[in-house]
Amino acid sequence: LIRLTRSYRSTYEIVDFTRAMLPGGEQIIPFNRRGNKPVVAMYEDREDMHGEIVRNIHDLQQQGYQYTAIICKTESECTEAYEALKDQITMRKMTKNTPIFEKGTIIIPAYLAKGVEFDAVILYNASAEQYHREAERKLFYTACTRAMHLLYAYAIGEVTPFISKIDPELYEQ
Repeated sequence: LIRLTRSYRSTYEIVDFTRAMLPGGEQIIPFNRRGNKPVVAMYEDREDMHGEIVRNIHDLQQQGYQYTAIICKTESECTEAYEALKDQITMRKMTKNTPIFEKGTIIIPAYLAKGVEFDAVILYNASAEQYHREAERKLFYTACTRAMHLLYAYAIGEVTPFISKIDPELYEQ
């Protein structure tokens, strides 16, 4: 048995944050590439969250980030978010039938994001309502670990227990 425990994709801060979500995650060894702590924010409603997503995407584009993902839990949530944001952000919606990834901002369901990496990731509605079952822990972890440099987790209402139960020193609020 060979255990692969070193993470090379994400910054130290993102790995430190995400490994705290998993039982046994302390065995994951982050690569020593420093960056910003993940940002966790809670919003009263969808409109407030959408406003922050639009501001973030514009800022990321101005900073030169070429690959940004808005990761939703499901394809139907992607469609909903895409419809709400498409007039304010230039982005493409990825589905299981999308043949290739291109530069820019994409909106993608978490289950399609496995094996892909992005400069920055915005987790769309990382709330307790969306991600609360133990069976969703690995899906949520996978979505978080797609970020190489910047990770934002936005929730409508209470944040998922996968975040609320970890040390708040591991992220910015």
